[in-house]
Amino acid sequence: MTLANRKRNIRKIAAVVLLLALFLFPILSLFGGNAKAATQGGVLDTTWPSSTPGFTAYATVVAPDGKIWVGDAGVKSITTAGVSTDVTANNQTTKSLAVQVTASGTFVIAGGSNFIFRYSAAGVKDTTFGTGQSGAHNVLHVYGSGASQKIFAGAGNDFKRYSANGALENTVGMGGAVNALATQSVGATDYILVGGAFGLKRYTTASVIDGSFTANPGATVRAIKVQSDGKILVAGTFGLKRYNADGSADSSFPAIATSIISLAIQSDGKIIAGTSSALLRYSSDVYSGMGSDNNCPVIPFDFKKFRA
Repeated sequence: MTLANRKRNIRKIAAVVLLLALFLFPILSLFGGNAKAATQGGVLDTTWPSSTPGFTAYATVVAPDGKIWVGDAGVKSITTAGVSTDVTANNQTTKSLAVQVTASGTFVIAGGSNFIFRYSAAGVKDTTFGTGQSGAHNVLHVYGSGASQKIFAGAGNDFKRYSANGALENTVGMGGAVNALATQSVGATDYILVGGAFGLKRYTTASVIDGSFTANPGATVRAIKVQSDGKILVAGTFGLKRYNADGSADSSFPAIATSIISLAIQSDGKIIAGTSSALLRYSSDVYSGMGSDNNCPVIPFDFKKFRA
């Protein structure tokens, strides 16, 4: 066989391999949740324990150590494998949770009717934190760091601001129940996203409304999270929706109609959604692609878990 013939045969073999890969890729994605979850947002993770946690998840937050904190009749800490531990007794309904990083350590703050408590990562209550907070604290949000750090809260129909140690500084009436808060950074400007019975609004950190932000879920918002790529997850009675940073709808995200109470994002981008009876986990399409083309993702496929 001549050299030219060998080259032609090699090119033919390469072409066949490429065609097989193109045909097999969508077929393989049908087998095993790992492949599909790595490339598509909004896919329910069926490997997550279906019985977790078995109570009303009013609030969820992922601590820096990876543990998932859940607020219900008390406060619980859940490992990434789904093992639950009681942080408090089930005698103080906890409607809000947030992670607070200070010079003295990392804490989880918990809010409810007329209280905000602070706990160490190990679940020990911090008795140096301020007391006497009034109102039903349905949402807590920590903004900033150091001496200028603030705790924003939705307390009934009020948008409140506290010092880092829990002292009340300011109250703004919102005309409807405030259920969700999140920081959104656009360039050098920080905003506070505020969700509730009035839908979704965006304010500057000085509490001035941004009229250019037009995201409209069309119903009560109960949770907001901003992804690492700047996209905004919004959940509530309508289910789960995703918006681009400017407030326009993200058409690539599927329709999820399950009523959701709380949201959290794990370090791998997976979305934790709390409902009235369980925790659900969804995939997200925030991943590293080949070069700059995210339509050609690198897929971590585990052949040991493959079942034909």
